[in-house]
Amino acid sequence: LSLTTSNNSYASRGIFQTPIFTQDECTRLIKAALQTASRNAASLTDVEKRQAQNKGILEGWHSSRHNKYPTTDLSVIDDAFTMEDRLLVEEKLNDRLVPIV
Repeated sequence: LSLTTSNNSYASRGIFQTPIFTQDECTRLIKAALQTASRNAASLTDVEKRQAQNKGILEGWHSSRHNKYPTTDLSVIDDAFTMEDRLLVEEKLNDRLVPIV
């Protein structure tokens, strides 16, 4: 977690490391992400699939959500994660990350 943004004059300047998810939770979330990407890919047109392949992007993942910081990712809010997976992420972030930020 990096809080070195110049846009937040109240945050400490530095990098913090803290465990947010256990190994079992990570395994569950990786599985959920792969399943979500698979559901996303199923809704792509053939043209969208070819475009993703031409860019070297895995089908069902996003690569243009962030202009300044290119990533290949999924949105827990906008993509087809189950409500159970969304609640797990929300609960763990609220319990483990929010108190230290």
